[in-house]
Amino acid sequence: MPPAKTQEFDPSRIKEPNSPSVITKAATLMDVLRTEGPTNSARLAEVLGEPISSVYRMLHTLTAIGWVEQDGKRGSYRVGLAMLTLAELQLRHMDLRKIAALTMRKIHALTGETTFLCVRHGIRAVCIERVDGDRVNSRVLQLGTSLPLHVGAAPRALLAFEGRRAWETYATNLGFEGHNWSKGPSRGELFQHLDEDRDKGFCLVDNEITPGIAAVGAPIYNHRGEVVASLSMSGLRDGILSDTTDYSAVELILQGSAEISQALGATIEHNGGNQKLPQVTPLSIVV
Repeated sequence: MPPAKTQEFDPSRIKEPNSPSVITKAATLMDVLRTEGPTNSARLAEVLGEPISSVYRMLHTLTAIGWVEQDGKRGSYRVGLAMLTLAELQLRHMDLRKIAALTMRKIHALTGETTFLCVRHGIRAVCIERVDGDRVNSRVLQLGTSLPLHVGAAPRALLAFEGRRAWETYATNLGFEGHNWSKGPSRGELFQHLDEDRDKGFCLVDNEITPGIAAVGAPIYNHRGEVVASLSMSGLRDGILSDTTDYSAVELILQGSAEISQALGATIEHNGGNQKLPQVTPLSIVV
């Protein structure tokens, strides 16, 4: 795949006449590096409208504090590790529940079904947010409760998109916890289900936990393309599996998980275990 083209800096975006000159110029310089990638000092001097000697002094200061570093190419600079670390910390501490809540409410407003947000904790999936359904108020996966990763749509979505090595580790650890693979699906059958989930891009379960109830789940990615959570919806089979309703449960969950992933910094190009973030239109429901 050819590398993505960098966006050219638009100097009209930064206009802060009341800001201290040095701060404004430093912000402009950082924005050039962010949008254009590794940039030489001549280009920076052109954008800043400063003599090359002044730009070198600014680069020296920003390099000393780790905001900028030399790219290895002669006269080329890029965003430094310290600035990237700050961005990483910000992304890591974003409140996932708050980000996902609006999307979950939009799905509920359209379907009336129960929606779940789950994260992995060891060999289990923990529900950290849910919106109760109008028709069926599921007692499964209440806030703070959990299920094994291979049981249910939301838990399986956390496991399926991590890759086969993670599946092997999970199955082994589950055995250490006393799980008997001779009862219920075997390891081989589970792995086949997980393979099918990955191929489809979502997990669909029917009558697995509660008779008459079906569920669909999909992974949520972060800015590194890692699976950090899952979004799911469950309800009566006719609402989840039927193609006669005004909505597609699968499409809504794929849209919702992509919307949350993008809010966490994931992009279409990010790949979480060979699964590309789907290109979908964000949910436009007003709640």
